[in-house]
Amino acid sequence: MQWERLFDPQGRTGPERLRAQYLRVNADPSDRYVLSVPGSQKHRIAPDASGFENLVLAGDWTRTGYDLGCIEAAVMSGLMAARALGAPVSIIGEVPRRHIEPRITLPRYVDRPGEMSLRSPYVMEDVWMTALVLQAQQASLGALLDKYLNAPARGHVRYVPAAPFVVLAAAFSGRSFSGDPEHRRLGYMPETDVAFWVPAWAMRSGKGGLIPERLVWFLPHVFVSTGAAAAAGREIYGFPKSVVGVQMSRSGQALDHLSVEGEVLAQHTPETCGTRARILEVTRREGGTGAPSSIAELLGGITRPLDASGAWASSLANKFAVSEVTIAFLKQFRDVQHTERACYQAIIEAKATVRTLRGQGPIPGTFHVSWGDYASHPFAADLGLQPGGQQALAAIWADFDFVMESGREIFRAS
Repeated sequence: MQWERLFDPQGRTGPERLRAQYLRVNADPSDRYVLSVPGSQKHRIAPDASGFENLVLAGDWTRTGYDLGCIEAAVMSGLMAARALGAPVSIIGEVPRRHIEPRITLPRYVDRPGEMSLRSPYVMEDVWMTALVLQAQQASLGALLDKYLNAPARGHVRYVPAAPFVVLAAAFSGRSFSGDPEHRRLGYMPETDVAFWVPAWAMRSGKGGLIPERLVWFLPHVFVSTGAAAAAGREIYGFPKSVVGVQMSRSGQALDHLSVEGEVLAQHTPETCGTRARILEVTRREGGTGAPSSIAELLGGITRPLDASGAWASSLANKFAVSEVTIAFLKQFRDVQHTERACYQAIIEAKATVRTLRGQGPIPGTFHVSWGDYASHPFAADLGLQPGGQQALAAIWADFDFVMESGREIFRAS
C-alpha cells in the first residue's frame, strides 16, 4: 500500500494516515438501502465517474448496467472500480454505457487561411526540454494566484501555492501540429516554448476548511518562437504567450546557454518607448554541488523549513511523478466598447499528457538564470525571485512526445 497517496492534513506516515480517511461499512440491518425504484437509474453514479480525481466508487448502488441491489451488481461494481484503477479486467454481462454528447449551441468557428489557430488537441513530437527549479517566495506566489485565478473565479474555485519554488522550462519541439483529423492535413511547425511554471493546489471544501483536491500548474509568463504558437495558445487556452527570439546551445542532453530576446518596457510612463532587449538568460558551468538524486530529495530540501517530517515533500513528489499534468489558465478577451472589461473571461483547465518518454535525467553543473529589471516583465515581484537573477536548485532534461488535450471551463463569468 502506497500510504502517501492518502491525504492527511496532519502529515502522518504509514497506516496512521488512515486516521484522516472516512471509512464506513453498512453492515447493520437498519442501514438505509438504495432501491431500484422507477426513474432512479439516471441518478446512479458509475464507479469511474465520481467527478473527483483519485476517487473511485464501488457498491451495488453504483451504475453498473445491472442496477439492482444484489451480489452480482456489487461484484460488477468492484471490477469496474478495479479497472478504473488500471487493472486489466473483463466483466461478464456488462452493458456498455451510452455516451450522450451535450447539445452544442455555440456558433461554428470560421477558419481563415494562414491564421493558424487550429483545433485542439495539439501534438508535440520530438520535444527536448530542460527544466530548472528556482527557489521562490510563497507569499508572492499566493498573491500571483489571487490576482490571475482566484479573483476572477469569484469563489467558485481557489488555488494556493503547492511549494515555495517555480520551474523555468525551455522546450524545443521538432513537430507541432493539430491532432484534429481535418486540421492535421494542414501541416506542422517546429516550436520553442520558454515559460515559468508555478505549482498550485486546486482546493475544495472539506471538514475543517479547504483541502487540496488536485495539483495544477499556472504559467504567468510564456515565450514562444512563432506567431502560430502564440495565436493558438492565447485564443484557445489562454496562454499569455508572446513571440520572442530564442538562441540556444547544448552539449548532448545538457543545456549550455539560453537567451530570450523580445520587446520590453523598462518603465511604465507615457514617455517610455518600447525597445528590444534580452528578457532572460541561462548559463551553465561545470562543477558545483551534486544534484538531488530524486524529486523527493529536492522537494524535501525546499520544504523542510515548513514541514520537518518530510510528509509534504513525499506527497508532492508523488504528484509530480506522473505522465500528465493539469494546467490552469485565465482566458479572457477585452471588450471592444467597454475596454476596461472583458467580453469573455473564464478559468480553464487542460491536461498535457506524455505519449512517449525516450529519456530523462539530471543535468550536471551549476545553472544561473538572469533577467532584466523591466516593468513589462516583473519576474522578481510576480514570482518572489531575487532581483536580477539567481542560481537554480536543480536541473533536469527530458526527451518525449506529448499531447495538449482540449480543456474545460471551471468557471465562466457572466
